[in-house]
Amino acid sequence: MRKPKKSTIFRFVYIAATIIVLLIIAMTNEDFRDLPEVIAGLNYLWLLGGAGCIVIYWLTDGWLLGDITSYMSEKKLPFKKSLKIGMIGLYYCALTPSATGGQPVQVMHMSREKIPVGTGTCIVLIKFIAYALTTITYYLIALAFLNGFYMEHYPAMYWLSLAGFLIMCGMIFLVIFTIVKKDGMINFGKKIIGLFSTKIKVIKDPDEAIENFTKVIEDYAQAGRYIIKHKRRALGSYGISMLNFFFYFALTYFIYKSFNMDEETFPMIMMLQSLLYSAINYFPTPGGAGMSESGFYVIFSAFFPSNLAFAAMLIWRVFTYYLILVVGTLIVIFDEAFNIKRSSGQIPIETLTETESNSGQPPKTKE
Repeated sequence: MRKPKKSTIFRFVYIAATIIVLLIIAMTNEDFRDLPEVIAGLNYLWLLGGAGCIVIYWLTDGWLLGDITSYMSEKKLPFKKSLKIGMIGLYYCALTPSATGGQPVQVMHMSREKIPVGTGTCIVLIKFIAYALTTITYYLIALAFLNGFYMEHYPAMYWLSLAGFLIMCGMIFLVIFTIVKKDGMINFGKKIIGLFSTKIKVIKDPDEAIENFTKVIEDYAQAGRYIIKHKRRALGSYGISMLNFFFYFALTYFIYKSFNMDEETFPMIMMLQSLLYSAINYFPTPGGAGMSESGFYVIFSAFFPSNLAFAAMLIWRVFTYYLILVVGTLIVIFDEAFNIKRSSGQIPIETLTETESNSGQPPKTKE
């Protein structure tokens, strides 16, 4: 039996430590003593609506993956399977710093459905591009209405969200530049890697670093070409992504209403939530743990009475993070058990698909 990697152990230890810190803060907070009374006084219809928002967020994430697959691959991916792969991706994003672990795992699971690795890589990259454009769109809408208010009341969060916005813009610029000047981008990367390996001596194996960088650039260039080829379908995928995040951001309003409050409007809370997301989505901890809780508390504590703010943050975090850990764990366990049973005494399906995908054939797409 394989020993778990140190990085995997660290992720779970970090998550456990975050939970312990939250409990310590709660137990030392005088308002925590009122938590049972606060929970009992919640409007559970609104809370149920919040749960519905998260479920729809999961469903539309699976829909988005299936939609992109429908025009990127000859292999049709049923909604049930695209939902499963989407949920597994969300689960591994929650476990890894800056949500970096979801895409490789999704490519692996798509290979089990006989979608070549090259095609699967393009699918998740197009999904990421749609996600980046969605994040940028919501940020610009929110900033157009709340710029002065947001900067005056939340200066630290303002600059953090601006940094997140610039990172997303940088990713989109990377895609555009690799389409126009792929070779130029590769040569630029080689020079930077050379600098970090010879002068600064941070990179120990420059040849491997150049090979990995070149592969990433080629993947982005290929994804960009397919977006141009399927412009209308890609625009539809962007629309699904916008709907996907609408329900994610709407959750906060449902939590707010569950506390029987109605002073703030739905657009106001939606816009603040989108700015919060921009500030925390790149934070290099598993699932943004630590930054997510503190960011929510900083922004939304002004909207809740002091004895309710911690409870609101806790409910939001349960819905947006801990729930996907529980559901994702169950899906991964049952899926792996099913695959072990299916491949018992046979050549594993993933071995066959990886062999096919590495045959040098380019990914096939629907015309």
